[in-house]
Parts: sequence; C-alpha cells; structure tokens
Amino acid sequence: MGGRSSWNGHAIVITVLTVVGLLIAAGAWFYPQPEKGFFRRTSGQSTSGPSSANSSSQPARSSRPQTGQIRYLSDMAPAGGGSFVANDGPADRHAMVIHCASGESNDRSREVSWKIPGPYSTLLGRVGISGKMDPEQRVQLEWFADGARIYNNSTLTLDTDTEFNGELAGAQDLRVRLTCTSSAGVATLLDAAVQR
Repeated sequence: MGGRSSWNGHAIVITVLTVVGLLIAAGAWFYPQPEKGFFRRTSGQSTSGPSSANSSSQPARSSRPQTGQIRYLSDMAPAGGGSFVANDGPADRHAMVIHCASGESNDRSREVSWKIPGPYSTLLGRVGISGKMDPEQRVQLEWFADGARIYNNSTLTLDTDTEFNGELAGAQDLRVRLTCTSSAGVATLLDAAVQR
C-alpha cells in the first residue's frame, strides 16, 4: 500500500508540472514579449540557421499586422490650430487642407500642432499647392518637432506636389507652419504621418 501512495504522489506531481508547463507555453503564445538582450535582432542583422537562407537584410515579416508602426496626422485631433485644418480631399490619401493666411501683419501664417503619442522617429508625407493664386506666388512649408525646425521648403508654387520628411527622434510636439505670399493659396497635406 505504501508503494501505491508513492505512485499516486508522483503522478500528481507530474500532472501539476505538465499543467504549469502548458500554462506557461500558452501565455508565451498569446502574449509575446518584445525581443530583449542577447537574442534581439536589429534590421540588417542576419540570423543563423536554416531560415537565414531565405531572409535578406530586411527584418522578418510577421503574419500579424504591425500596429503602431505608422500613424496618420489626419487620424489625430490637433492640439492647436485645429480651426486652420480640415480633413478634406481624397480619403485614401489621408488628406488635410490648410488655407493660406491673409498676409496682413497680424495674420502672416497658419500653424497647426499635434501631440505625438509615443516615440516616433520620422515625419513623412507630401504637399500639394492649389488655389487661385498666381503661378509666381510662393508658399513656405515648415515642420517643427519639440520647437526645432526639421523641414523647410520656401519654394513651393502652384500645382506642385512635393515630398517632405524630417527626423522626429522621439519628439512629442509636432507643428506645421504654412506661410504664403498670396491668401488664395491652399496646401493639401497627403499621407502626412509619423513612423516608428
């Protein structure tokens, strides 16, 4: 009888350890943690083993969507100057429209700002200039991250479509300034976004 109770005790211990192991495995499967320490891969670093034969210097793609990698400004409420910007234009391009200021001494430019949630590294997008302004009139587009200017183009003209980008380096305040030589100008920001 002593041998049988010993056997039941071992069976219980083995069953408990099996259940605990399964719970840990399920937790790791459903709640993956970011790679840390020695096994962390960075972009451009190759992996060893059989899977590296079909991988390039690009990081491995996951079957799950990469949420939070890019955030469009049109999806965020402005922190300041919201009356100067409107989500207008092609929806698939995340378009935002800013009309030029009057040019009077107390109304020289338009500024819109956003609070950036989380550490993003890059600002990117395109700007198009339209309106009933003369073709020789100029528009200046400036972007600021935490008060430092990260992009400046003062040669935008009618019917231009220009790419813009700038280094955010984890900035939390993002601001755009539009200065025009004609009040008839309109700037359309297309796919303006912050990217990790």
